[in-house]
Amino acid sequence: MKKSALLFGLFISFSTLNAQVRHVGAMSEMGKSGFAPTISLDSLRKYKGLIALGPLGKMQGEITAVDGIPYTGIVTPEGKGSIQSEWQVEAPFLVYANVEEWEKIPIQGQVGSIQELEKLIESTLMANGVDLMTPLPFRIEGKFDRMTTHIVTPRSADIPGYVEGRNQANYEHQGESGELIGFYSREGQRIYTHHDSFMHVHFLSENRDFAGHLDRFQSKLDQMVIYFPKERIAGN
Repeated sequence: MKKSALLFGLFISFSTLNAQVRHVGAMSEMGKSGFAPTISLDSLRKYKGLIALGPLGKMQGEITAVDGIPYTGIVTPEGKGSIQSEWQVEAPFLVYANVEEWEKIPIQGQVGSIQELEKLIESTLMANGVDLMTPLPFRIEGKFDRMTTHIVTPRSADIPGYVEGRNQANYEHQGESGELIGFYSREGQRIYTHHDSFMHVHFLSENRDFAGHLDRFQSKLDQMVIYFPKERIAGN
């Protein structure tokens, strides 16, 4: 009986641990170290429900992982956004979690900025009993009206892909379908969210040929749903 109870306790602990948001490195510190890597994405390959965001290598692209599959946005020599799907890559900082089961709820409204999107996500999740006091990943699928995204590019001439005077390539999207993949955290500012936001969000196109960091956002969200880890309803 004691052995069964111990195994059950270990299972619960492992399940809870898997759902936790983790990070390595920090957004505010990576430049000070010359964008030195803090993690290899391959070390997370064992997580079947991996969701992760961060920059690639020495600012050579945008790492987006979802459902255990990496989609790294890079800039081609012609300046277009493209995808490479490799595990053998590194990041100067990364936020990640292992989520194998998602809950979904409808999201309603029209927003004109990322700040308004953040407020709508907060109010929607809180109204449905989701605990926002600890970090959580989220996803929103749909066809979005207008977005601006970017993919970071190298800061140093000794890194492949460097273009003088350019730190990122910017992209405009109109009426494009795909998925917003993000992390919400009240404790992650300057670590894996910017100093003025509780969110870090990437856009992954529906046909999986583009992934970039979300900078601006305007869209009607009616008839869409937001996904969050199933066990994150308060009281569960």
